[in-house]
Amino acid sequence: MDVMHTGKAISKEELIIMHRKKTGALIEASVQLGLLCATDIADDAIFAITNFAAKIGLAFQVTDDLLDYQANSDILGKTAGKDAIQQKATFVNLLGVDQTKIYVKELMTQAIDLLKPFLPKSQYLIDLAHFVLQRNY
Repeated sequence: MDVMHTGKAISKEELIIMHRKKTGALIEASVQLGLLCATDIADDAIFAITNFAAKIGLAFQVTDDLLDYQANSDILGKTAGKDAIQQKATFVNLLGVDQTKIYVKELMTQAIDLLKPFLPKSQYLIDLAHFVLQRNY
């Protein structure tokens, strides 16, 4: 997926689609699998959790772009800066560091807002969202 866009200009919409098919998709699937285990769940909760999962999955990937650009390789657990060297399409390349940080915070705020009506039951998912935003590896 990255290979098709390496060294090419890409729109924000294309980058969102690409990022949603990466590791973020696994996070999204994990959250949605929890829905399959739930019984007697209201349609509005299903809608909120499904959209929450999509937003934090994307936020995970956007955060990964930031970490690749600015994190220490020892902490990151992989070579930092390789996306830039390989000319991969990233949000940092598209928007710059500051706008990418703003974008990921917007995604997280939107994700958390979806779950606020379901507190305290949704607290674990909100904690997951905070972890995605605050991670350094």
